[in-house]
Amino acid sequence: MYDGAPEDEKREIFKAPAFIQKMVEKGLLGEKTKQGFYKKSKDDQGKKVILSIDPKTLEYGPQEKVKIASLEAAKAAGGTGDKIKALFYANDLGGQFTFRHMAETLIYSANRIPEIADDIVNVDNAMKWGFAWKMGPFETWDAIGVKKSTAKMREAGYELPGWVEEMLESGKESFYRREAGVLYYYDLQSKDYKEVPVKPGIILLPSLKEREKKVAGNTGASLIDLGDGVACLEFHAKMNALGDDIINMIVKTGEIVEREFDGLVIANHATNFSVGANLAMILFAAQEEEWDDLDWAVKTLQDALMKLKYLEKPVVAA
Repeated sequence: MYDGAPEDEKREIFKAPAFIQKMVEKGLLGEKTKQGFYKKSKDDQGKKVILSIDPKTLEYGPQEKVKIASLEAAKAAGGTGDKIKALFYANDLGGQFTFRHMAETLIYSANRIPEIADDIVNVDNAMKWGFAWKMGPFETWDAIGVKKSTAKMREAGYELPGWVEEMLESGKESFYRREAGVLYYYDLQSKDYKEVPVKPGIILLPSLKEREKKVAGNTGASLIDLGDGVACLEFHAKMNALGDDIINMIVKTGEIVEREFDGLVIANHATNFSVGANLAMILFAAQEEEWDDLDWAVKTLQDALMKLKYLEKPVVAA
């Protein structure tokens, strides 16, 4: 990487730190040599343990248990954006690490336009589709707050890309914005927002809901009108575990679709289509010996699924 990027302003980052070079010289190469940053060993009682390397001495020792407050706050936060935000603005070691890492990443990404892409959309998509990021760099920047985060970066001595400064000075404080269910992105050439292109045939459920296409719903699921007589049942509970809310919406969906639609699609944009039954709910009921409630939940789920299976209208899970 170092030799292949002679003009890159961050070229020096690709140089391996001295302690890694020493590790290579000593043959501490990882799994192939049975020792690298970590080493499998046995303690005095013969129990298997994993030791970690001290980068200063290159000696192995027991792993230290570390508790970082900002990590606990991030775990408790809602979505990916809120988790990153909790870390980015924290003042402890986890916050300092996250801030430096994110500041470098976001500024570097902004400096790569138009070198590697003409717009922020393609940079974000490349990182999501090619490297499995949940959010692209500019989506992440929006999530932590562009104006607030850039102020923190300036205070830390970072130099922001000129076009980002220009965007903020013009009163635009986000890389993306959504209006009436349509997503727009900041375009460097026109210095204004343009509609994010969407390929024909692709349906974005959040966009439809913002355009008031939601027919019914609760905290666990929504029924959305896709048009052409087709409805979509979208799960949006935590990990889409099948709990009371989703089960109730399945029952309600069957009734509505039979009356008002020609067909049903069950789909969502989540990482997990559904992890299955809500095991936490089942465990709690069992621990409390609420056997009648547990029997009712099992029967209700079975009846709901059978209702979809034998619905008079076609049903597709996508």
